[in-house]
Amino acid sequence: MPAGTPGGVLRRVDYIPENDARAFANNLFRTPDRVRKRVGDMVLVHGGDSKGRRPVRSSWAEPKKIKQVVFGLDSRLGQKAGFRRNEQFLGIKPRYFIAYPGNGVRERLVIEGKQRRISVVDRRGPLGTPPAEAALKAA
Repeated sequence: MPAGTPGGVLRRVDYIPENDARAFANNLFRTPDRVRKRVGDMVLVHGGDSKGRRPVRSSWAEPKKIKQVVFGLDSRLGQKAGFRRNEQFLGIKPRYFIAYPGNGVRERLVIEGKQRRISVVDRRGPLGTPPAEAALKAA
């Protein structure tokens, strides 16, 4: 068992082809740029953790001097932490939110947002594309 690996499990790092990584990055920046054109007084709200797309979004917002609000996870809540963060987010009554690929917590946020008539910019398709666009390409 290699030292430093829990239970001897080695983690595999997925390889992302350069073209796919570039397409994902372009979609990641293009979408908030488009939303910002519609919402001049945009505030970026995110989870603030240091993994995934959140640091990338912060790096998009900082040079544009876009205000940021962070709703971190309360680890004391365990599996309910993500749902609590969703409640906080929806509680500020956003006009738009961008949904990138995620898990069931993200899916619940999209459902609740649509029920509250919040404009959801859905980018949960492959490489951060709109799911409808991905379905057309697959057909």
